[in-house]
Amino acid sequence: MVATAAPFALRSFEYWLFQYKRTWRGSVISTILFPVLFLASMGLGLGTLVDSSTSGGVEGHSYLVFLAPGLLAATAMQTAVGESTYPVMGAIKWIKTYHAMLATPLGVLDVLVGHLLYIGARVLFGSAIFLAVMTAFGAADGPLALLTLPAALLTGLAFADLQALLPAGVQVVATDAVDAADVLVHDAHSPDPTMAFAISRLTDSGYLNTSPIGIFRQVERPTYDDQAREQVTAAVDEAVEAGNGDTADRSARLAALIGGGDTWTII
Repeated sequence: MVATAAPFALRSFEYWLFQYKRTWRGSVISTILFPVLFLASMGLGLGTLVDSSTSGGVEGHSYLVFLAPGLLAATAMQTAVGESTYPVMGAIKWIKTYHAMLATPLGVLDVLVGHLLYIGARVLFGSAIFLAVMTAFGAADGPLALLTLPAALLTGLAFADLQALLPAGVQVVATDAVDAADVLVHDAHSPDPTMAFAISRLTDSGYLNTSPIGIFRQVERPTYDDQAREQVTAAVDEAVEAGNGDTADRSARLAALIGGGDTWTII
């Protein structure tokens, strides 16, 4: 089904692999170094204290064995998030990789599936190295430890949210082609800027051939100057009330408020 819906997904996957060829050496070093440091500090360092306590570990297991699978899952999550945040933003806004891909026979689903395949490969590669380090530290025993790899892969893909590349149920259609209840009415005065930002990016995402024009967001908010003046006025009024309207006492109280315990004198 995926191969039919995204026939050129491997082309997108090939691009990300080709790009990774330039940085894989540094990535491998960090991928090996991080689990070594984590397991050595938390598993052996802190774990020695936990194992030597009266509890004797965690439910009959050493602290290293207890902690290692969680660190593996966290590593898979961090790898997936790292590959699906700034690289995606750069491909949309700065480098415009997605724009270049969509100018070819690749479709939106091809771009999405290909990038997800690459993220899955990165997660699987990093998790395999982490598992090898776990085995070297004695935190993985037996062939059942290999089951952590598909679990780590699913964990990473769960955090690799690339749904922003798809319409996600919102489509640009003629108003006479749908019911009035299915038409999305944008409120420019909504405090949430999400919809206004999405509308402003419709042209860049390839859903419109012409740019939408109008007021996307109009929200009234007090300026910093107004809020600062209001705070000063409130402080003056409070000082007047406390000083029974005495101007000298009011100035003294206001000066004490400004030069109170939350300020410092720099000499």
